[in-house]
Amino acid sequence: MSAIGLSLIERIRGERQLEGLTQREAAALVGVSVGQWEHYEAGRRNMRARTFDLFLGRLADRKRIRDLERTVGQLEQVIRLLRSVNQEIKEVLGGGEL
Repeated sequence: MSAIGLSLIERIRGERQLEGLTQREAAALVGVSVGQWEHYEAGRRNMRARTFDLFLGRLADRKRIRDLERTVGQLEQVIRLLRSVNQEIKEVLGGGEL
């Protein structure tokens, strides 16, 4: 096996593991069987460039979703804080509407 082939195999496995995916989950992301995925990681079959691109794209999508979920969580905290401050201001002003 060439160094290029080995580095691609390492990248496929490394990206999957970095994302915390099982081989079954990674295979499902790109629509191949678990057996096919196992062949990719073992170097018995070459992953097509479009399959690799799809895999990387789906991983990027998962990361964007996590980032958005984190942002939503932060915004929810800010909203709760603003509501609390608003309530305190109302109490200080004697219950009047702001």
